[in-house]
Amino acid sequence: MARNPYTGLCLQRYANAEALVTAIGAASSSVLATAMLQGAVFQLYSAYLMHLRDIATTCSVSTPADICSARQLLDVLSDLDKVPAEASEMDALVENRGSWLGRCVAVYGALLEGAEPQSVQVSHGGIDVRQENDVVLPITLHEVRSWLDAMDELLERHSALMFEY
Repeated sequence: MARNPYTGLCLQRYANAEALVTAIGAASSSVLATAMLQGAVFQLYSAYLMHLRDIATTCSVSTPADICSARQLLDVLSDLDKVPAEASEMDALVENRGSWLGRCVAVYGALLEGAEPQSVQVSHGGIDVRQENDVVLPITLHEVRSWLDAMDELLERHSALMFEY
């Protein structure tokens, strides 16, 4: 069996997101912290895509690089008469907008589409400056950390289950 490159890519993107979240504590500027938080969301979303492709590769999908959503993965696997629990769980999480993954995917989409711009207040040497047209989403460092924890748990669990294939 050929080596699955998506496993390593998923873990790399997860590690990138984790590094950004860890570095936010050292960020002195609220603009820098916002950029790093948004970067972590992009990395987590990328880890999600790589994990979908990892599942597709494990299930012998001929073109795993074409997989761009959990729903698409389920459709492709259904055509092959394979629907592993991992793919079903990913789809259920994304479809539930209240779940950690549903929220992460929604925030990623809002960032990509350019959510409603709001002004951001930045302090430069004690002078408050308003930065217009910067995207501010209602996400917190705590929330993104919880997404990282949930993704870590999911990857460990799925890795153990996919090892059985």
